[in-house]
Amino acid sequence: MKKIAAIILLMLLGNRFNAKAQNLYFGVNGGYLKNSKIIQSFSVTPQYAQDVTSKTLLNNYTCGLNLGYRFSDHWHIETQVQFTNEGYKERLDLLQDFHSGAIAGSKLAELDWYHNWYYVRVPLLAYYNFFPSKSSIGIGLFAGPNLGFLTNQISKYVGINELGVEMANTLDLEDKPLKKVDIGFQFGIRVQSKLNKTISVFMDGSMYQGFNNILIVPPFSYQDENIVNRHFTANIGLQINLPATRTLLGIK
Repeated sequence: MKKIAAIILLMLLGNRFNAKAQNLYFGVNGGYLKNSKIIQSFSVTPQYAQDVTSKTLLNNYTCGLNLGYRFSDHWHIETQVQFTNEGYKERLDLLQDFHSGAIAGSKLAELDWYHNWYYVRVPLLAYYNFFPSKSSIGIGLFAGPNLGFLTNQISKYVGINELGVEMANTLDLEDKPLKKVDIGFQFGIRVQSKLNKTISVFMDGSMYQGFNNILIVPPFSYQDENIVNRHFTANIGLQINLPATRTLLGIK
């Protein structure tokens, strides 16, 4: 009798595990990142006296993984791991002294200073699908907090050959001090189509808005710049719905 009860209990647990596993899905995605970073300057130095004449946001690609769970016919919860580069470049106009024989003077040298900031982002999203889960198509909205971890920070100058050796050696290659964690909010829309019971393809577009300045400002110092991360992404992806057609006992 005890053996029969144990077998029934295992079968029930197995069927419960099977039902839950069928609600799990995972996928891969990749796409385009449109950088819309907010950069505010509060410098008291007049614009004409600054070395930086312009700032250009760098657009890049993004890729990642997603894992989700359907807990009702329309509601899902999903987390992702996204890899992004959210940098920008500054155009520098530097006044360089030169000597050529009997001629001496100053000339303007232009170069670009690239700031590449690499993040691993982990959003936690609530997802609502307007169509039932059995439908072959899906259109849904998602939103939730997004936690970004700064993994690498690289600076480089382009056009440095225009400068003399002495002036090139005076350039400061040290990048801006950044916080290691960036917190914000993400929301977007997704369109999905099932290829079969297991595999789906999807396209989504989303916006991320950071909450705070990502620069590290030393205590009691004047804050002359404010940078807040913001970007738009357009991704395509492949999603796999876990079939899990067997129970823990191997019985269908």
